Amino acid sequence: MKERDVEHKGYQAFVDTLTRVPDLKVNAVPQSAELSVGVGAADFIADVWYKDKLSQFIIEVKSNGQPRNAAAAIAQLKTFISGIDQPAHPVFIAPYISKETRAMCEEAGVNYLDLAGNARIAFDGIYIEREAVGNPFKEKREFRAIFSPKSAQVLKILLRTPERPWRMADLADAANVSIGQVSNVKSALIEQDWATVAQGGFALRDPGGLLEAWRDVYDGVSGSVLHYYTTLHGARLDEAVRSLMELLDEPHAMLASFTAANWYAPYARVGSEIFYADQEGLELLTQALQLSPAAKGGNVTITCLYDKMPLMDAQSIGVDRWCTSPVQTYLDLWISGERGREAAEFLRREAFSW
Repeated sequence: MKERDVEHKGYQAFVDTLTRVPDLKVNAVPQSAELSVGVGAADFIADVWYKDKLSQFIIEVKSNGQPRNAAAAIAQLKTFISGIDQPAHPVFIAPYISKETRAMCEEAGVNYLDLAGNARIAFDGIYIEREAVGNPFKEKREFRAIFSPKSAQVLKILLRTPERPWRMADLADAANVSIGQVSNVKSALIEQDWATVAQGGFALRDPGGLLEAWRDVYDGVSGSVLHYYTTLHGARLDEAVRSLMELLDEPHAMLASFTAANWYAPYARVGSEIFYADQEGLELLTQALQLSPAAKGGNVTITCLYDKMPLMDAQSIGVDRWCTSPVQTYLDLWISGERGREAAEFLRREAFSW
């Protein structure tokens, strides 16, 4: 939304919210009103009367409620209020204000209100708080761009050691992507307040928030899901997998989802062994595990990948296992139903120190 539209709708939402309180009246000074001491221009100022008592509100509006924008608004509001003689109540308004941003406002003593229906306004014995369900303004395209396959490879490397500062050239080499790709990821992460500039480069500030945002838009790797049946079971199956992977100089095939999770943080077993593979890996698995196609009731599931990006993130377990990384495993578990989400949260507790 354009900022002018947010200002207009935000002011109306502010008035509508407050005037629901009996005996309360709102009078607004025009938008972009200069404060009397010349400390800047607030988006608008509101005088509120409740039972003959006057309260003044200084209101700052942003077209995006991301934490970075909220921090700027909070700083502006504090500057405005410090420059006037009479007490005033700060209010931050945006199309949508996330839980993280709401907590930031509360900690700073700033009221907030958004166009999705979230609000917290407290003054002179009046307390209004509402929490809406969902975010009608969510920019899924923006999130999906951050989590595209090439960007995802950068994120996985960052999430391995979130506290490490990375220079863009080093990160591009590690992820096998262009510096331009890393630059785009860096800008997006800082914009979302998931990363910060640090000495020696940039580092993740909120790896948990990043992972949660990723899982909410994640819909799996790109590939053909194939189902097979093998007569190998237990120790014989495990030995066949181990023997195959010992021969692989690079991960053409790897354990995935629940099968990979059993090597990181065993939680739940399923009736199928799960693998990711490229075409070469698919052929090797077919031979080594003596696979036959299964229309239904198979006990081996292989996703034949359309690109090799997920394989680039494979991690070696011991000397004879290639697995999806803990981050990739977490994402795959999360979209595998309620049982998968339980296993994902268990993996998160066990494998991620952050």
